[in-house]
Amino acid sequence: MVILMITTYIPQGIEKEAGKKYIDVIHQFPSESFEKAILPLAVTSTKKGTKTISLIEVKEGNYEEALNLVTKRMLNLAELEGRITYEIETLMSGEEAMSIIGLGMPQKLPM
Repeated sequence: MVILMITTYIPQGIEKEAGKKYIDVIHQFPSESFEKAILPLAVTSTKKGTKTISLIEVKEGNYEEALNLVTKRMLNLAELEGRITYEIETLMSGEEAMSIIGLGMPQKLPM
């Protein structure tokens, strides 16, 4: 399972403008059948402004298509005078990571 983690950094003072732009972007580029929002949007405050994180699970065989769609969304969002920055990271599940090193995931995790 491939997971895309999108981290967005919004400077202080433009949160409302960024929120409006976010709503526009999700209407312009709606969710597709090959993606599932595990965490649609989590938000925290930092010394420099606001940080958001989203996690999207990508159906097998659709990584490139999902990455292109997420990139289009983020480029559109970042049009706010270049003040919004972002990172898109590709993650794997714990089970996949453990199998790479020859271990299995415990059936029941303490969390």
